[in-house]
Amino acid sequence: MSRDFTFKPIATWERGTMSTSMQSLQQESLGSIEQVMESKPFGIETPIDETLNLCVEDLYIDMCERQTDYVSPATYVPKSLYLPYRRYLVDWMSDIGEQCHLRNTTVHVSILFLDKIFRSNTIPRSQWQLLATACISIASKYEEAEEH
Repeated sequence: MSRDFTFKPIATWERGTMSTSMQSLQQESLGSIEQVMESKPFGIETPIDETLNLCVEDLYIDMCERQTDYVSPATYVPKSLYLPYRRYLVDWMSDIGEQCHLRNTTVHVSILFLDKIFRSNTIPRSQWQLLATACISIASKYEEAEEH
């Protein structure tokens, strides 16, 4: 029984909604560290610095610097050709992950690879599913190898 996977575009975001969401994302990332550090997670009574035995402010600064290696507002292109189809690619990759009994982290890493490749290269639409398959394969080589 063969399932035929075809990708259909999702309706594009309205221009006003896009700019508003990008502005709020940029405001969040540009917010002062003091504001972020002042807010306490729900249910935490003891200071996190003492519980984790590390400086949470340093950890936060490091994470902000590293986020540019992944998806960040600076590298996001709202008019990318693949964005309307990304949802279907990710759904298909998740289905393959379930069928092959892959870990969730493997599927997440493969999606990260896919996004990185789409941001840096122009891939013909006829090759997207092949690219997604290659991303799953490479991610599984790294992630699933930890098991053995």
